[in-house]
Amino acid sequence: MRFLKWIDKKDAIKTKSGIANPEPWLVDLFGATPVSSGISVTPHNAMQCAPVACAVKAIAETIGQLPVHVYERGADAAKARAPDHPVHALLHDQVNDWTSASELRETLTADALLHEHGAFAVIVRVEGRPVELHRLAPESVQVDHDRATGEPVSRPGATVQTASNDNEGLERKAFISFARLGEARMPADEVKALVVANDAAGGYLAPEEIGREILKTLVEFSPIRQFARVITIGGSEIKYPRRVSGTAATWVSEIADRTGSEPVFDQMTMTPHELATFTDVSTQLLEDNAYNLEGELAADFGESFGKTEGLAFVKGDGTGKPKGLMATGTGIAEIKTGAAANFPSSNPADVIIGMYHSLPTAHAQNGVWMLNRKTLGVIRTWKDSTGRYLVTDPISEGGATTLLGRPIVEAIDMDDIAANAFPILFGDMQGYRIVDRVGLSFLRDPYTLAGKGQVRFHARKRVGADVTHPDRFVKLKVAA
Repeated sequence: MRFLKWIDKKDAIKTKSGIANPEPWLVDLFGATPVSSGISVTPHNAMQCAPVACAVKAIAETIGQLPVHVYERGADAAKARAPDHPVHALLHDQVNDWTSASELRETLTADALLHEHGAFAVIVRVEGRPVELHRLAPESVQVDHDRATGEPVSRPGATVQTASNDNEGLERKAFISFARLGEARMPADEVKALVVANDAAGGYLAPEEIGREILKTLVEFSPIRQFARVITIGGSEIKYPRRVSGTAATWVSEIADRTGSEPVFDQMTMTPHELATFTDVSTQLLEDNAYNLEGELAADFGESFGKTEGLAFVKGDGTGKPKGLMATGTGIAEIKTGAAANFPSSNPADVIIGMYHSLPTAHAQNGVWMLNRKTLGVIRTWKDSTGRYLVTDPISEGGATTLLGRPIVEAIDMDDIAANAFPILFGDMQGYRIVDRVGLSFLRDPYTLAGKGQVRFHARKRVGADVTHPDRFVKLKVAA
């Protein structure tokens, strides 16, 4: 009898509750907020509403571009800016190996707009020094309130188990089995977990986790990725509106006719281009389970992709490859050295100071210097009127070498100092956008090198890039 009552109660719950008209227990379970129409609203389905998504994106991207200052309190409780604090470098440059500072600010702003308890991040410390910042998914943080004061208390660590987590683990296992054994020797359930690549060469898509590992390796060989704005798209191209000119104000008398003006916009299209490489692995290594196959593939492909795309991000002409920062036609302003084939022999640093102050304050505060190691060696010898070197080494481990207070990015593909060359670029790298096409296509070829006891692995990805805000940069041209 008790069992029948339990069945009746369970059936009643099923009848009364639904997605459109849930009971309170169902609403609490999924963290939704019911509205007057009876439909429960969650952060996920709210972002499927175009006005909400556009509003969240506009606010988050705007806040992500704003300058951020770090303050310290002195003994008298007064606060002062602390540009040398390690957190300042994190908030302005790169919060970790795969996330830029502006990306983190955008994501946290979106979290705060969409979730009741706001946004969360953790600081990773090494020997007490902050070295990284990481976003915490709001769903993984439990928020309680102090019974005495009512103050909210956050407890990270709550896990949210979803089907996608299980699928990702299965996809990774299946992909590694495919790489080691080949499709013919794989269990049927693992073959089903492989995602077929949508390209002429066939093959399979690498799991997102392995793709992220390769992207992390890319940063080591393609330093521009650390500072540029990087996005991922699912289509064949992406279009951005770009303002060419704004409205113009004119002086008029009290009753004189007003002169109308309108802003002018054009549209830029960014198309990802294909980048391909391959690596060879011996059959015996593939049969050895102790061999870290995925780690080796990530390192090999990351280095190969990184060196090639790093060159394109600097000098690519946009034809079959990304358009680089130093390519012609980007609209970036030039400043000349004023001396033939070199810097002026007297006060050469004045040219660098002129570059720094040619940009608006908002962009200069977020700017970085990009040059190769040979040019850096020349600038390192320059001193100011008091005898201090202009290039300053970091005072703490992991910090950036700076010039006029802004970080220096060594890019091996930048020009040397020579007539008509462009050896130095200064600017806010968020004005350069890198577009990664979703998916790393992976093909296993056991036949080409079978006679040598090797298996060849082909990989291809698609990436595009272009200057979206040329007004944020200035480049130095050496006079002829």
